[in-house]
Amino acid sequence: MIVSNPPYVAEHEVEGLPVEIRRHEPTVALSGGRDGLDLAVEITDGAPRHLGPGGALFLELGTGQAEPVAARLREGRVWERVEILEDLAGRPRFVRAIR
Repeated sequence: MIVSNPPYVAEHEVEGLPVEIRRHEPTVALSGGRDGLDLAVEITDGAPRHLGPGGALFLELGTGQAEPVAARLREGRVWERVEILEDLAGRPRFVRAIR
């Protein structure tokens, strides 16, 4: 099982985050690259090398990112099941993929 909450804020959005977040989190823990998906892509591309049949990948993502990540996982035809799950506020924020 791989579980990750990678940095998912787009580089250009980091400075616009509330000061209480920027003050307590290093930029490397917030910025996920140009579109916020750099590390999510790296994880999804590498996960199959570390997971056997029945293995699971869970990612927490930013608003609007779950669908593109799920679509990328579905394209590879490596995963038996790819699902988008909602957070407690009902927003699609998690992707679960099972091998």
